[in-house]
Amino acid sequence: MKSLFITAVVLGLALAQSPSEYLGMVLGQTATFRGEWVRWDGADSMRAATVDTESVADTFTYNTYEALGVWTAHHMRGDTNADTSYIDTFYNNPPWLMGKARLFGNIVVEARYARTPFVVGDKWSVGTEGKYTDDFDGDGLRDTVEIRADTIFVEDTETVTVPAGSFQTYRLRRDLTASGFYMSSPMVDSVTVDITAWLWWSPGNWLAKDTSHNDMVIYIFGTPYPITEDSWRELVTLEGVDEGTSARPVRLLSATVSRGVFVLSRPESGLLEVSVYDPAGRLAMRASTHKGSRMTLNAETLAPGVYFLRASLEGMEVMAEKVIKK
Repeated sequence: MKSLFITAVVLGLALAQSPSEYLGMVLGQTATFRGEWVRWDGADSMRAATVDTESVADTFTYNTYEALGVWTAHHMRGDTNADTSYIDTFYNNPPWLMGKARLFGNIVVEARYARTPFVVGDKWSVGTEGKYTDDFDGDGLRDTVEIRADTIFVEDTETVTVPAGSFQTYRLRRDLTASGFYMSSPMVDSVTVDITAWLWWSPGNWLAKDTSHNDMVIYIFGTPYPITEDSWRELVTLEGVDEGTSARPVRLLSATVSRGVFVLSRPESGLLEVSVYDPAGRLAMRASTHKGSRMTLNAETLAPGVYFLRASLEGMEVMAEKVIKK
């Protein structure tokens, strides 16, 4: 009876949380991952080290739902190099954490990323299944891709140790199967894709690590050409604002400007350092102050567009926001 009571209390606390809170996705939370990516096409192989930063940069309302803007900066160095950044939208529709899934080309669909609280043995369709038509290979002509299955399974619980520490996790597996047909290239008959990914989620503590294996076969004039991609990432640091002391010591007062300055409120003392990044993840401007109740950033030199602003107070990150220069 006591065991049943404890289980009921724990389940009640989990249900009281929103799905994003259950997963540890709260405003200001920032996770840094390091990993590796490998690609093999039968003749050559490519390898690169990766560093990803993911941060809950904003909260807002999306179609009446409580939503989060999660900023990701992806860096790859090795046989191939890349620097990209983007903001994804997730929203709470209990028990689901929903999101806008980036598929192929410019295709974005609503997806079910998590059903909370996690229960071993649970499974669900992500909801991306269907046929999509766009210029996926960049040749100016339209192709058709069909996702036949996209399913997540809660396989087991597991204790994992990564550079950020040891975490109690749920191990999730995602299986995606897709095929491409009506390809615009006259040489390509069809393409098949099978992706298996494992994600170790630590409720309240973000994602501890993940891996992905991708088998793709391109059929050219009937001859199959296999390509394999593997990647892994593990959590290196997890930082957030201590809401018990000062949840928002720095606030952005002007998130959109057509000219002039971005304005931030701040404590009267302490080193405040602010960096602004462009959509490619490149540093666009940086400034710092030691005192005063306001800080201003001159936006005159910035080209119109969306930027990402990060602020730290005395070396601790306290804010991550999307800003717009019109």
